[in-house]
Amino acid sequence: MNVGILILTDDASKYRVGDYVEGEGVICQPTGDHITYICNVKKITEKELKRWMPLISYRMVFVVPKLPKLSKQIKDEIIIDGFKDKSQSYKREIDALFRWDGRGRVLKMVEDLPIPLALSFLKVNNDDIELQRRVADIKYQLPDKYLRATLVYGIKPFRSQVTWPKRKASPPERPEQFRESDEYWEQIVEVSKKVRNQIRTETPEQIPSNMKKRKESEDEIRWI
Repeated sequence: MNVGILILTDDASKYRVGDYVEGEGVICQPTGDHITYICNVKKITEKELKRWMPLISYRMVFVVPKLPKLSKQIKDEIIIDGFKDKSQSYKREIDALFRWDGRGRVLKMVEDLPIPLALSFLKVNNDDIELQRRVADIKYQLPDKYLRATLVYGIKPFRSQVTWPKRKASPPERPEQFRESDEYWEQIVEVSKKVRNQIRTETPEQIPSNMKKRKESEDEIRWI
């Protein structure tokens, strides 16, 4: 029986040690001995976590920007690491990264700046294609310290105000009836009464905002 550890975090830097595999989403089964599997996802549900837990041989880390709603039971079975208070601001670190001249001092300043946050600001404040390519080559391949150094010494400081990224609208939540790999679940919901009724019955709290809550008749109309 597997007795591996499942970890939820918003910063995977401390887990990029030893043998590890990292990618967008789950790219392979977490069954290797002494291998850490780091999965970067936009969101994760408790049901999905429970599905992976019995399969973990050593350690599986889900990196998500926001802590999902979890029951007390699963909180006692996994490790929740990070997720700082939203009130914490990184404005000083962001200003240092893009506006300060002393880059050695900047490198020290941004030691705790979350990489995803830094990259979101890079996207709207820097149009250096070569730097973007270097970041793409390093991301997920080398420890975060190399990526931080690339950002610090690759960004040319400027005097104007830093542009803040616009907040994107939250994508619709995928009902638990679908797998993470089901890219076309919205189209399936749109055309299938049976699937819509299944969502209404099994997971009414996950009914998409554009779907009526009332059950539909699944009887086909036959013309005589």
